[in-house]
Amino acid sequence: MATLDVSRSAFSPCPAPPVGAERLPGLPLLAPTAGLLAQFLSRWYGPDYRGVLDVVADIDSLNYGLNLLTSDLLHGCLLTTERVADAALEGRLPGQGLRKIDFAEDYQPRLEIVTGIFARKGERDRYAADHPINLLWNAFANATPASTVSAVLPG
Repeated sequence: MATLDVSRSAFSPCPAPPVGAERLPGLPLLAPTAGLLAQFLSRWYGPDYRGVLDVVADIDSLNYGLNLLTSDLLHGCLLTTERVADAALEGRLPGQGLRKIDFAEDYQPRLEIVTGIFARKGERDRYAADHPINLLWNAFANATPASTVSAVLPG
């Protein structure tokens, strides 16, 4: 399951407990208008998740959401990926006075992000070792368990 994090204006410097599926509808949310996070919300709370959740702002860009939170125009929770939340906390993205709150493990169905890379037989040989396709392929190969998929489709 991909870990989603909630970044929230710092009402307290204390770490917050993870946000469970029952608690999320009671929090004021800056929700994405489309994309992966919107798909997660739709799977967890249904296609009308905006009517189930307390959406205080629709966010079509990350910088817009971070700026809303740090400008004190509103207080709420911005749904992000873990890496984005960490980047904001580390100062690599705009945002001050934010804290990261993890999601609890009670969301059903458990959703996973599946990533894959495909190449035709011999295609990678046509490129230098430092070409992006080879760098990406090697990074995936090093980060995943060894398993092969048949090159011939059944049927």
